[in-house]
Amino acid sequence: MSRTRGRDRDPRLTAVWRTAFVCCLLAFPAPAKADYAAGAAAYQKGDYAAAFREWSADAAAGDAHAQQGLGVLYENGEGVPARDFPQAVEWYRAAAAQGLPAGQNDLALLYADGRGVPRNPVMAAELWHAAAAAGYPIAQFNLALAYEQGFGVARDEEAAARWYAEAGNRGVADAAFALSELYRTGRGVPQHDQLAKLWHDVAVKFGSKLAAHDNFATALPTVPPPGPVVVAPPKPKPRQASTADKPAAKPPPPAAATASASPPAASPPPSSPSAQPTAQAGPAGAGFSVQVASSQSEADAAALRDTLATRYRGQLDGVEFYVQRTDLGAGKGVWYRVYAGRFQHRDAAAGLCARLKSTGCLVAAVK
Repeated sequence: MSRTRGRDRDPRLTAVWRTAFVCCLLAFPAPAKADYAAGAAAYQKGDYAAAFREWSADAAAGDAHAQQGLGVLYENGEGVPARDFPQAVEWYRAAAAQGLPAGQNDLALLYADGRGVPRNPVMAAELWHAAAAAGYPIAQFNLALAYEQGFGVARDEEAAARWYAEAGNRGVADAAFALSELYRTGRGVPQHDQLAKLWHDVAVKFGSKLAAHDNFATALPTVPPPGPVVVAPPKPKPRQASTADKPAAKPPPPAAATASASPPAASPPPSSPSAQPTAQAGPAGAGFSVQVASSQSEADAAALRDTLATRYRGQLDGVEFYVQRTDLGAGKGVWYRVYAGRFQHRDAAAGLCARLKSTGCLVAAVK
């Protein structure tokens, strides 16, 4: 399930998860051809040579998903004669230059370990920040871990808590557990047993093994939903595989691969962690509220609502705390979220969140 990445790296950062988040890319598709989907299906079946054949032409033509897929194959030596880290870097860089969060995440891992490029923790953190700001859960987890450990960034447990909350809100079980530990021990957030328990319950719900992880996570290829085809100017095509089991050694990287690895400026992280997974933003015109907690127990949610209402009585200009039932669908079930206030503009909700900082909170769109 793990493998070593780099000899001079902190031993706590030497393994990479291979399977935990294979579906995350579904939520962040870039336009992709049908051939990419066929290659991703082959990859998931373990037919790496077929994945290579499906992705090669599309990657050379500028398809970001196919470029990231080839990067994975070259990084792991799957469907190609041997591992080739420099070639993996070129394809990840091409995908990252097009703004594909999975490509940014995996390029960051190579910078973190110095494989195929000089080791550069700062560049790794910058790439994770770009992908995390785009809402990519794996990168949000990795960025939180980097902040917690001071890897490529100044150690900042408060920032770690914010990004763990973002990743946990998107179903990353171990991010939820990490945040529960921060609340339990009072690191980066005020010590809060009730929120620690709520995040612990979230972690269990999403399948965490309830063990601390010190390893950065990798993104694997998966099938994106259908999307329009966007083709970059033609690039030299890679050589085709000579047999069904042995593809050509090195498709030439596209021109985009020579672009700078520096990611676009990332937006700032959210203001503070929430207590449980939040739904996606509501439709245009929806109002905003401040989510302070969530639980699968309606009684627990109501109790926390009453506790917070009593604590802040007379301090928040009549702001109301309320509980809202949210059905997250199959596999996640029904949750009862505790909200504070209703606002027309996000900035007003963010202002309340800042005043409620001791609870941990997150601005959320509500109907």
